[in-house]
Amino acid sequence: MKNMVKVVAMMMAGFVMLGSAGCGKKKASVSKKEKNVGASFDMSNVDVGDTVTIGKYEWIVLEKNDEAACVITKDVVEFMSFSPKGCSFPEQDASYPVTWEKSAVREFLNEDFIYSCFSEEEQSMILETKVVTADNPKYGTSGGKTTTDKLYILEYDEALRYFATDEARKAVAPANPEHSVYLLRTPGNEQTKVMSVTQDGSFLNRERGSDAWYNNGIRPVMWIRIAE
Repeated sequence: MKNMVKVVAMMMAGFVMLGSAGCGKKKASVSKKEKNVGASFDMSNVDVGDTVTIGKYEWIVLEKNDEAACVITKDVVEFMSFSPKGCSFPEQDASYPVTWEKSAVREFLNEDFIYSCFSEEEQSMILETKVVTADNPKYGTSGGKTTTDKLYILEYDEALRYFATDEARKAVAPANPEHSVYLLRTPGNEQTKVMSVTQDGSFLNRERGSDAWYNNGIRPVMWIRIAE
């Protein structure tokens, strides 16, 4: 489904639509308030644009409905290659086609990061999300298969939809401020490349992207259930 993003949370026995391109009521740009979710993990009092503390990091609320809120880390929190594990050398990775489904980032977020970052209570509030990655908007490079994940990263269309300006889109990597580039899951002009956001908030090489083997930052995204 080209140029269309569907994000669906698996709740109870069925699927609940949480968002699709262009359906957000408000866009998050600059965080308005800082709130600590607290031990009760109640997200009902947060608004789009707020910064909340969940687990080890601060998160910006991108979107919210009656059942859940979509959040992204305020900062760039990790650095890694988008290419899958097992390709240890750039000359191997450079010729290895990769999509979000097979990426090292997806594996890391859902098999390592989720357990090291969040308490068991917090993990139970993170919804499984159906993630559809659109093809590259200019070159048509395949976005790959639909996946179901608890954590993911933004694609190009989402980065535009949630952040209206470069200023709003940029983020800082506290561990490496001089290299605050973060990955998107949208492929570049070739299947061995991936798009990313530079430290000034623009898109690196526009839709062409850069080599997927190169280490860049990540800003995890997730949907959190709102406590009753």
